Amino acid sequence: MKRIKINLGCGKIKYKDFINIDRNKSVKPDIIADLNHLPIKSNKIDYIYSEQVLEHIQNLEDLMKEFYRILKPNGIMKHIVPHFTSISAHIGNHIHTFSSRGFIFCDYKDNSNFQTNIKYKIKSRIVFNKWLRPFEFLANLHPFIWEQYIRFPNAESIIFEFEKTI
Repeated sequence: MKRIKINLGCGKIKYKDFINIDRNKSVKPDIIADLNHLPIKSNKIDYIYSEQVLEHIQNLEDLMKEFYRILKPNGIMKHIVPHFTSISAHIGNHIHTFSSRGFIFCDYKDNSNFQTNIKYKIKSRIVFNKWLRPFEFLANLHPFIWEQYIRFPNAESIIFEFEKTI
């Protein structure tokens, strides 16, 4: 059985074996759609990928609910976003900045948020540019401590991997 994979906010970067989705018709995606209202039936998608997209979304909680709706049970998502210490995280059209705890509101281990019934198993990894890669080990050893107290050198991005839980 073929896995159904989607590339959200694809822009000009389209991946083979993915359904490439963007709201901008000039980039000629496979599907033209607003990410908050995806024309996809519930529990149909195996894998969702986006790169440098989520920081532009007005309401992340609604978007995470939409992803939860379309993902199959145990479906996987991978989202790459600028880390809050990166200069690129603060570009004018970015609405959100992200730390390693950026999606705590939908982490299955966090029982403090009763406002949503979406729950994912979440992993995050802080990424540095190629000249600063030796710092990745230290930053990812204790991300909260690095983000809260050290913050040097600046990270480039953060990779979030989600698994839908039932």
